[in-house]
Amino acid sequence: MKKFQLKIEYILLIISLLNFCSTVSLKSMSQNNFINMENVLENINSIESGDLEDTFYQFTYFSRELKNQLKEIIRLKDYADENQKENLTEAADIFSTSIRKREQQLIFSYDAILYCSLILCFISGAVIFYKIVHQKNELLKIKIINEQQLQFSRNLHDGIAQDLAAVKIYLNKNETEKSFFYAEQALKDVRYLIDSMHAELSKDFVQLVKNNLENFETNFGIKTDLLIASSSLEKIDSRIHIELLRILQETLSNIARHSGASLVNVKITEVGRDLNLIIKDNGKGIDPENLYSHSDEKKHYGIKNIKARVDHIGGKVEFKNDGGCTIAICIENIIR
Repeated sequence: MKKFQLKIEYILLIISLLNFCSTVSLKSMSQNNFINMENVLENINSIESGDLEDTFYQFTYFSRELKNQLKEIIRLKDYADENQKENLTEAADIFSTSIRKREQQLIFSYDAILYCSLILCFISGAVIFYKIVHQKNELLKIKIINEQQLQFSRNLHDGIAQDLAAVKIYLNKNETEKSFFYAEQALKDVRYLIDSMHAELSKDFVQLVKNNLENFETNFGIKTDLLIASSSLEKIDSRIHIELLRILQETLSNIARHSGASLVNVKITEVGRDLNLIIKDNGKGIDPENLYSHSDEKKHYGIKNIKARVDHIGGKVEFKNDGGCTIAICIENIIR
């Protein structure tokens, strides 16, 4: 059985709330007691000496000064004659003034405890909120890493494994030139996959796109051209940035393996509140009619994965053949 462990921030939050509630209750009780004591002092002549001691016991117990003042009031009250009434009134006024000072000190102490409780409550709540947000971010990172690992393994299977299998076949046939070609292709795929896995997601999105295109050019020798016509990219949620980056990486990987292209154009534009990502190559293109057929499922797995990612962020994707392959992605109402 898993043991229940209450974290320190929750303990502090509970303590601060209990302390706040109990202090409010005690402050209210004290204020009521002071009101009652004021009434007692106003009618001091009609109250028995024993009742006076009981009423003010909680204050005189810790204060010798108040205790002596109360004894003086009782002495004057018990033995007072008409000539000493003024002395009794004066002693009662002095005692009342001392009680008011004690009331102010006590209320100030209660208020200090209340403020400390509120501060402790705020700190505990802030720590809890931070940990919840941090945990969600960690889960998101883990999810992204898992998706990257899954995609990496798929790319290994669909691209590099096939290239290595071809190397083995042609080596058995003693066809050195073809073996070298597929070995070189597998090496380029590995380098590009490693580069794409090391993208620092904390960087600026535009810079990440540029870095990916530079790595793509270096590893595959295919030229790229980037056009960005949007001033609102930084306002878009970082999760959208991550998905767009993965879509770009997936598309570039497919272009390198299957298109035979020599140039890739990437455009990121905004139209109203819509964001568009267009990736076009000058390769041999694809047949859109066969993209979703079961017979071509393995062949077009990368395209299907792109569509799944676009659907995940609420976008639309269109595949076109126009002197190569064009992938047009639109995410509506994403710019606020």
